[in-house]
Amino acid sequence: MEQADWLDRCDMGCLHFGAVYVAFISVLFMLPTFNPASLAAGVSPFATFNYTPVVVLGVIVLVTVWWLVSARHWFKGPVVQGTEAELKAIEESVGETVHAEVEGAAGGQ
Repeated sequence: MEQADWLDRCDMGCLHFGAVYVAFISVLFMLPTFNPASLAAGVSPFATFNYTPVVVLGVIVLVTVWWLVSARHWFKGPVVQGTEAELKAIEESVGETVHAEVEGAAGGQ
């Protein structure tokens, strides 16, 4: 299977940008939407506590433990469903492939 041309040019840059963006936006979405210090006196701090970081950290810990204890021993990755020729025939039968004859990078002469 041929790799996409754009992936050859920017694969590592796209991967790093995506990872940094996901980390940044995840932290951004966990921030409180108001200043907890501005609450009226007498309000319990647990009434306005942001539990999102606690839940995210809990899920990360549970998934990591599950991976280390169990999944890494039996998970072998995705299973290929058919040969390359069979997959190509299926793609062509449902119109998933486009055959274009172009010259040059933008299709010009």
